[in-house]
Amino acid sequence: MTDYLHELLKMLDHDRYAILLPVMVLVLGALVLVPALSCAGPKTFSIKDPGKKVTSAELNREVIEEKARLDLEKAGIEKARTDCSTDYTAKVESYNVQVQALNEKAEVAQAVIVAKQEQAVVVLETIDAAVKTYVPAPFAAPISLVLGLAGAAFGIGKRGDAARKDAVIQQLQVENEKLKTGAGAPTV
Repeated sequence: MTDYLHELLKMLDHDRYAILLPVMVLVLGALVLVPALSCAGPKTFSIKDPGKKVTSAELNREVIEEKARLDLEKAGIEKARTDCSTDYTAKVESYNVQVQALNEKAEVAQAVIVAKQEQAVVVLETIDAAVKTYVPAPFAAPISLVLGLAGAAFGIGKRGDAARKDAVIQQLQVENEKLKTGAGAPTV
C-alpha cells in the first residue's frame, strides 16, 4: 500500500521552492485583491464608539440615530422655552454644539471611507494598466496577472531547487573524492 502523505511530503521537500514561491505569490495576490474587491467596503471609526470600526451603512445608521436623539433633546428644549425656563439659552447653545460636532464627525468619517474607496480604485486601475501593458489581450484580467506571477515564481523556485541540489551533489562528490584518495580515511 502506498503512503500518500509520505510521497507528498517527499515531493514538497524535493521541490520546496518551486511549490512554496507560487503559493506565496497566490496568497499575497489574494491579500491584495480580496480587500480591494471586498463587498463589505472600507471601514471608518464609529461616531458613537471611536474604538469600533463601521462600514458606510453602519455609519449612516449611527448618524440617523444620533439625529433622532438630538431631535428629542430639541423637543425638550422647546418645552423648556414654553415653560419660561431660565437656562433655555444654555440648552440651545449645548444643542447647537452637539449638532455641529455630529456633523463634523460624520463628514470626517465619510471622507475616510471615500478616501479608502479611492485607494482601492487606484490599486485596481494600476493592476489593470499593468495587465493591459504586459499581458496579451486575451489574458488581461487581474487574476491572470497573479497566476502569471505565480508561474514566474515557480520558475524561480525550480532554479533555486536546482542550485540547492547541485550544491548537495557537489558536496557529496568532494567527500567521495576524499574517501577515494584516503584524505578522509580514519588514521590508526
